[in-house]
Amino acid sequence: MKKGRELKNLPVIEISSGQLLGYVREIEVKENSRLSGLYVTSLSNEICYVPWENIVSIGRDAIFIKSKEDNQKVESVPVEKTAYCGSWVMTISGKNLGTIEDIVIEECNGSVVGYEISDGYLKDFLMGRSVIAQADVVTYGDDVFIVAD
Repeated sequence: MKKGRELKNLPVIEISSGQLLGYVREIEVKENSRLSGLYVTSLSNEICYVPWENIVSIGRDAIFIKSKEDNQKVESVPVEKTAYCGSWVMTISGKNLGTIEDIVIEECNGSVVGYEISDGYLKDFLMGRSVIAQADVVTYGDDVFIVAD
């Protein structure tokens, strides 16, 4: 499993030619709680979108894709919130657990398996961040994730 921030700045390589296409700039997660694609900045500073279907593997040090022809050139990375970072996390009984700081992704199938929660800088430093499982999420919106007690 990888955190979303661990994917950023990884090199993206076309597996058939061994060509370095660029580096991951941003990830995109759709409402089905699955990684839907990556925004990659090429060596010539062009931005392209790599859909999940084009990704062969996500490794520790690089991401391999099938073909650079299957990527879509885009003008810019959408300004939307990425993977709900900054959203509050509250239990169904109304207890505030903190805010979402990152997502946890299963590399083999691109599914979001959990969310890393921050409860403030000092608590993060002293006790570490907690992770809630995707299965514990009851519902969510743009502002608040509601999880089981």
